Amino acid sequence: MLAGAASASLSFGGCASQRAFRGQMLLVPGQPVVVVRTWARAETEGLVVGGDVKRAEGQRGRVRGHLHLVGRDSEGRIVASTDAPWGDFIARRFHLAYFRALLRTDRATSIASVTVVGVSDPAP
Repeated sequence: MLAGAASASLSFGGCASQRAFRGQMLLVPGQPVVVVRTWARAETEGLVVGGDVKRAEGQRGRVRGHLHLVGRDSEGRIVASTDAPWGDFIARRFHLAYFRALLRTDRATSIASVTVVGVSDPAP
């Protein structure tokens, strides 16, 4: 599917309206940011995905771009996709920025994997 993609399996508990996502997170390396932590949960509107990113090696200052997320079912068909900005890189430990996105679908439980790709935006 994607050469060089890192894979992580997630499992999180929650209340009855929020179901644990037990699928795979495929994190594509070598982009303007590196995804260092992810979480996901199924809600009535779709699958909510979030986490933290850090600047890629050699990046300084403002990093322009966004994350592109694609949710696929067990047969590899795209169920939902969206773009999500990352927040400001704040001066906390490890200089991380957060992201949060909703893969909107009425079939959130059919999502078996989520691919997360960092996309550079051109300077204004």
